[in-house]
Amino acid sequence: MDSFETIEYKKGERLFEIDNEVNGVYLIKEGRIKLLHLFRKKTQAIWIAEQSELIGITSYFSKDHRFQFSAEALDNSKVVFVPEKEFKNLLESKPNFYQEIINKLCLRIAFVEQLIFSFSISNTKKRLVEILLFYVKRHGSEKYLKLPYSILDIAEMAGSTPEYILKLLKDFHTKKIIRLNGKDNLVIDDTGKFINSFG
Repeated sequence: MDSFETIEYKKGERLFEIDNEVNGVYLIKEGRIKLLHLFRKKTQAIWIAEQSELIGITSYFSKDHRFQFSAEALDNSKVVFVPEKEFKNLLESKPNFYQEIINKLCLRIAFVEQLIFSFSISNTKKRLVEILLFYVKRHGSEKYLKLPYSILDIAEMAGSTPEYILKLLKDFHTKKIIRLNGKDNLVIDDTGKFINSFG
């Protein structure tokens, strides 16, 4: 990936918009990228991609070959742009890389499907728990986790207000399920205990 162009994005800057034509995929070198989708006429955060993640994969494989979401830098970020032709060559020449992409893609789709489904049946507390559970299981080999999400990030994914999410998290903190160190410092000291509480 070192031979491809690295692009810097300021916090809040868009990499691409929904319905733009796909001309390649993006590998996050530094920072985090928020993926946004329109849900019930409201922009909804559906995924926060971290360092070493590829974004644009679902759209690359889609029939209409257009981005199915927008992407916005959550931090000042550095992203490697891999043009479509070169990405296709990588997939064809490296079967293990292709399988790794498919596995990660399935994981992301499962989360997004669950998130969208939960909007129709779950209350905010249940959506919050699902988001936190997914993140914990995503980093399942680690006992201690400091979540890289702000209260605002979580509120956007849960479709709620930061004030209400903070209220729920304070309740979890009181019950010693999670630990809040300041407003935006969310820590899970024992992921096994967390999963047993909610999983």
